Amino acid sequence: MDAFWQYLGVLVTVLLGSGATAYAVMMFAAKKSIEHAFQVHLDDHKATLNQQLESHKSELRTTADKDISEFKSNLDRTAAQQLATYKATLDVQTGTMLEYLKSRFGLDAQTRLAIAAQRLPSYRAFWSLMEVVSPMAKNPLSERVRLNLDVSLRTCFFENSNGILLTHEGLTKYLEAIKLLRDDSDKIDDKEIRDAFSRLRTQMKTDLAIYTEEEARTPNMPKATANSDI
Repeated sequence: MDAFWQYLGVLVTVLLGSGATAYAVMMFAAKKSIEHAFQVHLDDHKATLNQQLESHKSELRTTADKDISEFKSNLDRTAAQQLATYKATLDVQTGTMLEYLKSRFGLDAQTRLAIAAQRLPSYRAFWSLMEVVSPMAKNPLSERVRLNLDVSLRTCFFENSNGILLTHEGLTKYLEAIKLLRDDSDKIDDKEIRDAFSRLRTQMKTDLAIYTEEEARTPNMPKATANSDI
């Protein structure tokens, strides 16, 4: 295209001579030639820049994909390591706790069995004294009867350390019955005292595993005379 404009300029010069018109035509042709050359150069430069841009974008995508992949891999590896560490720590703690519980429960069971073996003779000693306050007994609980029973129970409580073997609930029921037995205000009748000692004997059976908790709540006497225990 540049050759075309140069040729046109020469042709115009030949045809028109060297006047002002010929000069103007030559300047116009030169301008067009320069503009065309600049446009061609600009288009080439744009094409080159676009190619470089696309190449750079492709490199960035490749690098980003690689970085993301490495980050995910590192994240997965770190998470797996942390999880393994946590599991190992948990296993150790769980094992330690289980061993402690086994030891504790084993010791408690052995202690309870040893105490239970000693509790039976003590409970028999208490039981043998309470016939007079059985719901089946018909004799009135006079002041002398109450006093004699109080003395007998107190002696039994300290004899052979029988009282120390009462369970917490057993001791509570024992003290409740003794309180009623010693009450001399005439507000406590024989039935209240007998019922209190019946509850004590029921608790003693529960302590010795003769009764279950559910059985202890179920009367075992005919409805007409049922209290709890004989």
